[in-house]
Amino acid sequence: MRLTGESGYIIQPGASCAATGDYNNDTFVDLYVGYEEEPAQTFFNRGFRSFAINEPFKLKEDDLAGCDKGQAAMLLADFDASGSLELATALAGGDLYISRSDLGQMDKAQFLTVPVPADARSAAPLVVRFHLEGRCLGARVASRFGPPAMLGVSETGCYVVKYRPAGGSEVSFEMEPGGKPPASKASGKPAPAGAAQAAPAAPAAPAGPTSGPSAAPAGGLAPMVLIGGVMLLAAVLGVVLVVRKKGSSRGK
Repeated sequence: MRLTGESGYIIQPGASCAATGDYNNDTFVDLYVGYEEEPAQTFFNRGFRSFAINEPFKLKEDDLAGCDKGQAAMLLADFDASGSLELATALAGGDLYISRSDLGQMDKAQFLTVPVPADARSAAPLVVRFHLEGRCLGARVASRFGPPAMLGVSETGCYVVKYRPAGGSEVSFEMEPGGKPPASKASGKPAPAGAAQAAPAAPAAPAGPTSGPSAAPAGGLAPMVLIGGVMLLAAVLGVVLVVRKKGSSRGK
């Protein structure tokens, strides 16, 4: 912990529990820390393995009665299947609280759901990032043997989904809430080496006259050239022999 920024010297000995999750949707995993007899602490991940204390997200007595008396357990999870994380806190006094987002209270829930492709070559979890108008809304993890990556959104629109499967190139596609990822781009699996690729069809030759030199089939052009060359060579040899014969007769 001494190499993780502010959390290395702010977190005190005797912490009783912790919870991890991307609660502010910046694609980095954040950290909650609870104590037996003290208020909990919230740390946001700045990237580069560095955390900073987040006072605005700190649990306060006005918001959660008894939270400053200690916590027994904490957990970040999507309890109401709204596509956002909720924080469950078991206080030292025995009370259990769950902080929920307003996504779960919408009349019609809207989700972006991306499972691990069926033909994925690795069982490793898949980190899926969701974008809207060039801004990353957050990252979710899809498990091969567990739930898909799911992000709840508050408005309809065309979202951009990106992920990089193990051993493959980055996959990017557009989808709307409630839609499914395109099957053709689900795995990002490159073609195996040496695999035969279908050649594009050659364009059809334009229609031309049915008589004359251009009407000769392309396959018969080579034999015609060869025959013509042989005939020309024979004619040249014939001329040479005639000239040599006349020269020899004059010499006699």
